Order: sequence, then C-alpha cells, then structure tokens
Amino acid sequence: MKNTAFVLLIGCLVLAGCATDKPKPFAERGWIGCEYSLARHQSVLRRMASDAGVRDVSAHSLPPGRKSAILVTQVATNTPAALAGLQTGDQIVELNHHPVTTLSRFRRIIDRTPPGTALPLKLYRDGRFVDCTVPIGREKYRPGGCLTLAFPTVVHPWDLWPNPGFSFVLVGYQPNPGLRHDLGGDAKSSQVYDEEEVVFLGLLEASGGKRVFAQELVPASH
Repeated sequence: MKNTAFVLLIGCLVLAGCATDKPKPFAERGWIGCEYSLARHQSVLRRMASDAGVRDVSAHSLPPGRKSAILVTQVATNTPAALAGLQTGDQIVELNHHPVTTLSRFRRIIDRTPPGTALPLKLYRDGRFVDCTVPIGREKYRPGGCLTLAFPTVVHPWDLWPNPGFSFVLVGYQPNPGLRHDLGGDAKSSQVYDEEEVVFLGLLEASGGKRVFAQELVPASH
C-alpha cells in the first residue's frame, strides 16, 4: 500500500512538471474587458441541460426580432468596453455589422480583431438600439495546459444528463461555454488560466487553455 502511494506521489510530481509552461513568446488576441452571458429564452429541455454560459430570460426581454443576444453582466473599469460606454444589462446584437447569436462567435470576432481597431457594435438598451464603437485592446497569453491525477467525483460533480458538456462519472469531456476571467485594471500583474476544455478518464484529467499575462488598452490605429 505504501509503495502504491509513493508511486502515485511521484506520478503527480512528474505530471506537474510536464504541465509547466516552457519559456516562449507571448501570443496576443483582441480584448474588450467585460463579462457576459448568452441571453435567450430556454425550452424545458434546454433548461435541464444547463449551460454555465447561458442565462435564461423571458422572450419579451430580448431585443425585438431576436431570439438571443450577448448580455453584458459586468464591465471592468479602464477597459475598452468602459471607454465605449458599455453598461451592465446591455444586450449586444451585432459586432462589425454581423449578428452574434452564440458566445463562441462573439469571442471569435473579438479574438481575431487586431488590437487598436475601432470595432462597430450594436446593442439594445432601455428599449432602443444603440450604435457605438469599441476600441479593441490587447490580451497577451501563452497556450497552456494542466495534467492532474485526481478523483473526477471530487473535481467535477456527477452529471448523467447527455448535454454538450457531459460526464458519465468516470469518462467525460467538458468544453468551456465561453466564460473567461477578466483581469481588468486592478489585477494586471496576476496570471490567469482560462480553461477551454477538460477531458477526464478515470483518475486522469487533462485541460487545455490559455495563460493570460496582461490585458492593455491600445491607441486607435489610423
């Protein structure tokens, strides 16, 4: 029994060492500095297959003619979103004149927009549509990952419902629905790990994501 415990301990140390980031150049992507969820009216089945990135709202609270919108839940100070005048409760319906109906599409547009770009945005506030422009900032990160030896029933709750991110107690795959950490203006020195997906099999769990090191405003390009 002692030998088994010793092997498991050594295994954990080896896995932790393998998961450590090696020095490499920073990558970057667009950043606007606010938190949000996908707002939509949920059917009964969708409510049962809960998604952390979705907020169930009544149909009449959505913008006219829209089945979903990106709901701004928090705006950090000294960020592109704050400079653009975004407020908690705003519902974003378009980015760069294109409708956004999912968190993944919303994130993809922001990520791929070069820092310093003035990105047109349409939102719904207080019963009317508002057009504004958000100056895309810069987020610096390195791809990362984590390999862990643990009990899935402790790390993750049991989930027997076959939703998009599911688990069957010992085997599972859980994608991140689009939720991210936002360093904002008060924690730029902190390192944040944004988990994008988790795969676990028995006692072995692996996650992939990005280690964020900095988020900064960028002067508008001319």
